[in-house]
Amino acid sequence: MPLFAVSLKNSVSCGILQGEFINLNVWKLDRFARNRYDSAYYKNILKKNGVKVISAKENISDGPEGVLLESMLEGWAEYYSVDLSEKIGRGLTENALKGKMNGGGAGGLVGAGVGLGIGADLARSMGETVNGATQSKCPVCGAAMPSSARFCPECGTSVKRACPKCSAPLSPGAKFCPECGAKV
Repeated sequence: MPLFAVSLKNSVSCGILQGEFINLNVWKLDRFARNRYDSAYYKNILKKNGVKVISAKENISDGPEGVLLESMLEGWAEYYSVDLSEKIGRGLTENALKGKMNGGGAGGLVGAGVGLGIGADLARSMGETVNGATQSKCPVCGAAMPSSARFCPECGTSVKRACPKCSAPLSPGAKFCPECGAKV
């Protein structure tokens, strides 16, 4: 059971009645709960049991100005958390749309927030797919291009090969025609 849950349970079961503790010290209030609702809920339980939440980092008085300051700090912390979550989601989406990776790993394996796949450089070197298209290299200039391309987008060289015997299209690097078996 997490330490906070134990503290909450102890404040209810024996807390002030047995003098176990009267304060719950936290480093900062934004570390006390995930949002303002949870914070209010847990503080209410602790208050009913005679336990006061004290922030070690923030000096908050017991007066009305302390109530205002505490609510502002908790509201700002929740705003920051929600805003950061939105920005991270937007950044992950933008990077995925641009084909960028959001992390890295050994051997060309990359993670993009969800799952694990091979990086674009490794995929190109293996002739695998990048952004849904099988990649190949131009035999003249070496530029990367989709395998389905008839001409190199960099130098304009015709890259589609055909069998000299039956004119069937040949895949890059083929040594024999898949249709008639002729050596190419």
